[in-house]
Amino acid sequence: MTARTTDAPVRQTLNRVATMRDRPEVSVGDMVGAVGPTGPLPVLMLLGLVLVSPLSGVPLFSTLVGLVMVLTAGQMLIGRDRPRLPSPLAKRSVSGTRLGRALARLRGIAQRIDRVTTAGRLGVLTRPPVATLVLSLIVVIGLIMPVLEFVPFSSSIFGGAVALMALGLFVRDGLLVLAGLTVVAAATAIPVTVAVRLIG
Repeated sequence: MTARTTDAPVRQTLNRVATMRDRPEVSVGDMVGAVGPTGPLPVLMLLGLVLVSPLSGVPLFSTLVGLVMVLTAGQMLIGRDRPRLPSPLAKRSVSGTRLGRALARLRGIAQRIDRVTTAGRLGVLTRPPVATLVLSLIVVIGLIMPVLEFVPFSSSIFGGAVALMALGLFVRDGLLVLAGLTVVAAATAIPVTVAVRLIG
């Protein structure tokens, strides 16, 4: 029997960032710093979630988030437990008002995810080598974010997948990891299938 988590990890992560919503501007470094003490996986989860929010519609925002994903997941792969960002990237910012609206939109999603999160399910998917492969996949997703800027809703779909996978690794819930992998597979298969049919 697995024990259900009770600490609402998604809502707690959003609450840490929400403390800065009254500032005129909130930098990427500020957001990562607010979440970073709990480890890099909540940072990746937050990055995925903000892509599901209206912020994904801001020009080049998905590209910026993708770069932070690459750096955060890449540093995890080499053993770093605290994400470090180059100064030019860390100083990029969004208005506190816009951030507050985005977080408000995410609260309902966060509550639903927290409600179904259970530690210990499909544990094999939360440990190496699978966990290493998942982090490598997140790096790839981050790298393709500039391309996804031109495909409507695609960055939000892949962002949601990253959020699920990162949360699954963080709370040791392999079912969430599997859900994220399924979203990635479906999101990748649809355009490939359409392209094949058009060519054929």
